[in-house]
Amino acid sequence: MFCTFCFCCVHLSLEILLATVKDKKGNPIERAKIDVCETDGNGLYDNQYEERDIFDMRGRLTSNNDGEIVFKCVKPISSSAPTDGPVGKLPVKLHRHACRPAHIHFVFMFLKLYMMI
Repeated sequence: MFCTFCFCCVHLSLEILLATVKDKKGNPIERAKIDVCETDGNGLYDNQYEERDIFDMRGRLTSNNDGEIVFKCVKPISSSAPTDGPVGKLPVKLHRHACRPAHIHFVFMFLKLYMMI
């Protein structure tokens, strides 16, 4: 399965990310639902732009029978967390920086059913 996100910033260089979803024993998990969210080339999420009214840099993928997902993404960069909300104010109170390392968010959802006959 191949998925491309909606990119408002079409000038960005894209990377191809290939990953395998596995259980604790290393077995691939097929048909897992994966929500993916990342920042753009400026290190900002889509909801940090006042002028954007569409979802961007987000997607929902489904792993194939081998537990694999493949998609295009922007190569993550380090960014600064917003400091205007309660989470952003915490590093300031602790006299720390609000910088975050480059990352992509993944949320995995799957259900394994056992049938008794």
